[in-house]
Order: sequence, then structure tokens, then C-alpha cells
Amino acid sequence: VITDEGKKFGGQMEFDATLMPLLTRGVIVAYVHLGKVSGAINSWFYDANEKGRLIFVDRLKDAVEYLKKNDYCHPDKVFTTATGVAAGFIASVINEHPDLFEGAMLDSAELDYIEMISRSNDQSNISQPHLENLLNNSPVQNVKTQAYPNMAFFTRVNDSNYWQSAKMVA
Repeated sequence: VITDEGKKFGGQMEFDATLMPLLTRGVIVAYVHLGKVSGAINSWFYDANEKGRLIFVDRLKDAVEYLKKNDYCHPDKVFTTATGVAAGFIASVINEHPDLFEGAMLDSAELDYIEMISRSNDQSNISQPHLENLLNNSPVQNVKTQAYPNMAFFTRVNDSNYWQSAKMVA
């Protein structure tokens, strides 16, 4: 299980007793730090490589491939879970590398980066190249006709990301 660490633990790595049933069955839980993934737009989307891809795509892909290559896990049994912005990152990675995970559980995921910007107070600071970068990496805008891993989207009717999850599922 690959999971985000920031939101769940407030940036602090702590033991989560709810994972004990998984750990006693031999499941390995890896917390992959993707960088600063707070909800503030300026804190993460400006960090792009020369291809205009967000750096987290490469970081997460490299982490999973490292675990698989070094036999830390069975290559066909890697699952991921994340919440909020980090869940959107995971969805972006899955759009680009659908064979990386066997399954994903995404809770209150930020899946439509363009909608997220429209709700933000940072709109005036966004240049055209950065807007294009967001559009090119936004999970909802980049769904492809391809085989996806098993995916579960958790949301609530009063959640601001409710329709984003609905669009991704559709």
C-alpha cells in the first residue's frame, strides 16, 4: 500500500494501529513523501520539469518502481490510497501509468485542477504556461481510453470535490 503522509498525520510520521491487521498479514505500507502537498496552489503546481509534468508524477513512479525492483513487494499487488490534493496526484499518475498500481482508494480527491483554480484566491497569480501545465496534468481532463486499475472514490454529497469524483468515475 502506497499512501500519502501529509494530511493524515499532519506532517508527522506516527504509527497507525488501524494498519495492524494488514501488517500481520505481511502487507507492506510505504509512505511516499511527494513534496509539499498543501492545498495552496502556489505550493505545488509550479514545480514542473522540462516536459511540463508535475514533479510528483516522477517521484511517485520512481518510488513504486524502486519497491518493485528491489523485491519489497509483489509487482502485481501494489495499491495506493490518498486524500485531497495528494489523491489528485495519484490519479494523475494513474492516468499516465495505469499499470503501476493494482488498485487505488482516493478520498475527497482534487481531480479537476481547473475547477480547483476557479475556487482559489490565487487566480491572478497564474500565468498561461502554468495554467496549461495544470490542464495537462489534471486527472479529469486527461482520462484516456485505456485499462485502469481498480479504483474506489470516497466522497460525500456536501464535499466540494463531490462532482470531481463523479466526473472521474463517469
